[in-house]
Amino acid sequence: MKEKLAKTGMNISGVICKVSPVFFIVISLLVLSSGFSWANQSVDYLCELGVTYYKMGRYDDALSEFSKALMLEPENRIAANYVNNIFMSEGQPEDSTSSKQAQYASSPDSSPGKQSLEKEKAMNKAFAQAGAMSSEKLEASPEKEESGINLGGLKISGEVQARMGFSSGGDAIWKRANWDLNEYNWRRLSDNAFDHKADTYDPRIYDRLKLNLDTSRDEGFDFHGNITVDPWSFTGKSSKTTVTSAGGDTATAEFKYWSNTGYTVNQTINTAKGNSISFPEVKVTSNKIGAYTVKGNFTLPSTDTFTVPETKIYRQFQPVREMWVDYKQSNLKLRVYPIAYENQALSFDDPLRLSNNRKWWEDSPWIRGWQPGQINNAGTASEDFTKGYWDNSLSSFTRDSEGQRLTALRGFSFDFNPTDETSFETSVASPKTLWQDYPEVDNIISASRLKQRVADNLSLGLTGTTRFAYNNNNQSRLDARNYVGAFDMGYEVVPGLQTNFEVAHSESMYDISTEQYRTSKNGNAYYASIMGRFPFQSIMDTKYGFDGIMPDKEEGRAVQILLSR
Repeated sequence: MKEKLAKTGMNISGVICKVSPVFFIVISLLVLSSGFSWANQSVDYLCELGVTYYKMGRYDDALSEFSKALMLEPENRIAANYVNNIFMSEGQPEDSTSSKQAQYASSPDSSPGKQSLEKEKAMNKAFAQAGAMSSEKLEASPEKEESGINLGGLKISGEVQARMGFSSGGDAIWKRANWDLNEYNWRRLSDNAFDHKADTYDPRIYDRLKLNLDTSRDEGFDFHGNITVDPWSFTGKSSKTTVTSAGGDTATAEFKYWSNTGYTVNQTINTAKGNSISFPEVKVTSNKIGAYTVKGNFTLPSTDTFTVPETKIYRQFQPVREMWVDYKQSNLKLRVYPIAYENQALSFDDPLRLSNNRKWWEDSPWIRGWQPGQINNAGTASEDFTKGYWDNSLSSFTRDSEGQRLTALRGFSFDFNPTDETSFETSVASPKTLWQDYPEVDNIISASRLKQRVADNLSLGLTGTTRFAYNNNNQSRLDARNYVGAFDMGYEVVPGLQTNFEVAHSESMYDISTEQYRTSKNGNAYYASIMGRFPFQSIMDTKYGFDGIMPDKEEGRAVQILLSR
């Protein structure tokens, strides 16, 4: 970590400077109109946000927020101490409430040897503290409104960012950023693009203009839009190109480009004879990538190489990140989103969490694509088949410098609550990568859940999900399908002691469009648990199981016993 800090200071200056007269005028007017009174509030907010990230273990994000605070207030001890702690120790700050500085946490330097909290506990604690601070601020200033411009019923808000940097050689850098630049391990083993077998980091140098357009109505139609112009808004791709090896093997590739690095995206594809090629990041100049050669990953003999011809890149501009229309009534809500982030995926509260189940750091299963199967050595005695699979190679790595995943969802959701005891929710969506044409669809997901409160201490639920995938290399024919059905029950024996049970069944079929290689499988899943808390109080309406009943440290204890799963 010390090496990373030293390298950051040596190669890139943290200078924010003029990029264009328009940006300069906008920023100057904002500063002058506020009379510089925003500085202290901004520093406090950045420190709060940085401490939250720090306690969650997201040290890169914490470092970014503390760095911003130090640019506004270089003598800020809180930010300086946390920055030092990130690079010099693995300790966690101690809680304190004796001063304003202790509102965030005591100095990290006071306990440099203390081990990090267990991850889940640290996350829960950080979220709880963040929620408490938000509640306190709301109570202290109930009439405070978010900043923005109101035009009739439409609220316009956003941000402008302008940055540049200088390398140790004196070169000016206008844009160089991507979450992927922090992937230390593979870049240390590669000579491609920015890594050159050296430590890497994301300098986050780029300009951005972000506008949020919102209406806010209790009933009727509502609108939300997010228009963002930054390097990730400018992408491009080639036509499908055939690459050929000296041994007669071939593969069809489509090269993907984005402006935040100025290079193509590294990717791996299969060849016609069962080999695979890992294409490196290649610089795009004058909308072209030059001809080059690359070895196959499993080439025999090893001298067999593939030749990539000079290829043209066709650029695209995609400024719309989010857009949806809501229709709301007292007991229902319909949302149609032509494009949205992964947070629109429907997450269930059933015990098995059958929809959108994932670890907190993973991409949503809803934004993963389908990679169809492929026949190798077709028509020969050595013919075999590479099976199709759900592919997260793009969805997991296509993120901006803040970590926001840029693979979008297109679809709708519907919530209906005819009575206090009955709820129904459903959603249908399809993912879209930065390089997909909008009409192109490779899979569609749906999820529905009906939940009924039969008595004060008994609830029943029915859940169903489907997923269909299509082979865009074979006339968009249906290539995979999956069905899941489940029944669950929650019963509170006494207030504070609840049993949960769920049984689910799944049916799947893959590679349907290649009939001789199609496969199918099915399976069952079961879940049973006993959950309790002390002091005793009803937990029937608590969502997400044990995570939803975690009491404060001084309040008592919560216990969950998993019987079978």
